[in-house]
Amino acid sequence: MLYNDDPTNDVFLQNLLYLLGATLLGVKPAELLNVEPYGKAGLRGWQECKHYFADLKDVSFLEVRNLGRMQQVFFYHGKALAEVLKQKATLNFLQSLGYPQEFELDRYVQHLIKKIRLETEFPHEVGIFLGYPLKDVMGFMGYARLPLAGKKGWRYYGNPLYSQRVYAAYEEARERFREVLHSYCSGNL
Repeated sequence: MLYNDDPTNDVFLQNLLYLLGATLLGVKPAELLNVEPYGKAGLRGWQECKHYFADLKDVSFLEVRNLGRMQQVFFYHGKALAEVLKQKATLNFLQSLGYPQEFELDRYVQHLIKKIRLETEFPHEVGIFLGYPLKDVMGFMGYARLPLAGKKGWRYYGNPLYSQRVYAAYEEARERFREVLHSYCSGNL
C-alpha cells in the first residue's frame, strides 16, 4: 500500500474523525456521510479505514448503500440516539410513519436504513436520527405549520433559539474533538 501506516497521519481518517467528533463524544446522536471507498495517491479511503471504527464501544456504523463513486455510511452513538428516539413525541411521530410500535434501537435503525435503501423518496425523518429538533423535521416535512426561521446545518422552523443552541453544541463538540485529535496527532497527549 502506498499510504503511510500511521493512521494519525492520514488526511482522510482525520477528516472523517472531525466530521464524526460530536457523535464520537455522544453529543450528536448520528451522522449520515458519503465517503470515498478508496483513496487516491497514497491516501486511505473508507475501505482501508473502517476497521478503526469496528471496535468502538459506543459508536456503531452501517454501510447504507453504494452511490457510485461514494459509499453512504450511517454512524451512530447508541446511547445518545436511544435518548433522542425514546422521547414520547418523537416515538409517536416515527410510529405514525410506520416505525415499529415497540421501541428497540436496532429495529428503528434498521427500519430507517431499509427506507433509505428501498424508497424512491428520501425519508426526511432521518433528521431526527441526526439530532435535528423534532419541530424542525416536522416543519421541513410539512407536518407542522411553522414558518421557516433560518438555516444553519439544517432548516429551522418556528422559534429558532433551541435549534441554534443544538447546532452550536454540535459545532462546539466537533471543535473540542478536533483539538484533542490535533493534540494526539502532534504527540502532545
